[in-house]
Amino acid sequence: PTMDRELGQLVAKQIRADGGTVLTRAMASGWELRDGKTVVSGEVKGEAREISADVVLVAVGRKPVTDGFAIEASGVELDDDGFIAVDERLETNVPGGYAVGDEAGPPMLAHKASYAGEVVAEVIAGRPATNDARVVPNVVFSDPEIATAGLGKQDAEAEGHEVKVGKFPFAASGRALALGDSKGFVKVVAAAADDRVLGIQIVGPEASDLISEAALAIELGASAADIGSTIHPHPTLSEAVMEAAKHSIGEAIQVQPDYFAAYNNRGNAYRTMGEDRLAVKDYQKAIEVNPRHVNAYVNLGGYYADTENYAKALEMYKRASTLSPESTWIVRKMKEIVALMNPLP
Repeated sequence: PTMDRELGQLVAKQIRADGGTVLTRAMASGWELRDGKTVVSGEVKGEAREISADVVLVAVGRKPVTDGFAIEASGVELDDDGFIAVDERLETNVPGGYAVGDEAGPPMLAHKASYAGEVVAEVIAGRPATNDARVVPNVVFSDPEIATAGLGKQDAEAEGHEVKVGKFPFAASGRALALGDSKGFVKVVAAAADDRVLGIQIVGPEASDLISEAALAIELGASAADIGSTIHPHPTLSEAVMEAAKHSIGEAIQVQPDYFAAYNNRGNAYRTMGEDRLAVKDYQKAIEVNPRHVNAYVNLGGYYADTENYAKALEMYKRASTLSPESTWIVRKMKEIVALMNPLP
């Protein structure tokens, strides 16, 4: 829930492909052993439900455990959430007392704790060190892997940034194709004002390794152009980061317009064969690769109109019109759809 929704959707899709079930809007309330099985009770979409399982993993978060350590006797102050309060040098309110790792607050990650430990060692040695890292990368070792650094699009906008977003699919990466693992993408979020990289999200092969370049870029205050103009070895997965950065500023060259059109054209072919489900999938893929692909929106609008889903058709035509406001043909189609939605008596 703390990550870009699109990242989780790809993992959920893979879980289902592997035979798993993903239940959303669900909450577990308890469990019991019954006939040698663990049975979890709870609610799914507001309805009571029991689920039998071999193993139950509780992964709902963590909170500090400070009882039994006589921490009050030390005089060390805790924050409102129960973590040990520290300053920028990771020193507590007790002079000479320091705290690192999970006890000093989120994110509760091993690499953050290791970094903090080095900061404290520097401080104790008398060096001018502070805990001033701009970003802490986060990794989910799922299949496919997810890795993030910095802000997602929604988070950046919530903080008041106007953003540009670039995206590069691993399906266009020669290295990913050679590995036989081309699911996923790299997404770069940059500030519209100066192209400064605000965040990078990756879902796909070796995301946990690729995210270090993203963290370095944010730490150094790099722009999308800085990443895009850095020569990356070929063929490698890291090129996806470079291409996503270029895409965010309109300079992508490895994902050519023809690549966008390939999905759209194949979608048209599927429609002529009556394979509407496959056609819609390809139109949506064309939009995913290039959100400014006018023809894909138009074709989706045509499909929805043919299936009498007029509200969806009008939505697609409106998006196409926004991207191509000079098109009188799209405006005419919108008027036709509105007339179908509101027939004259």
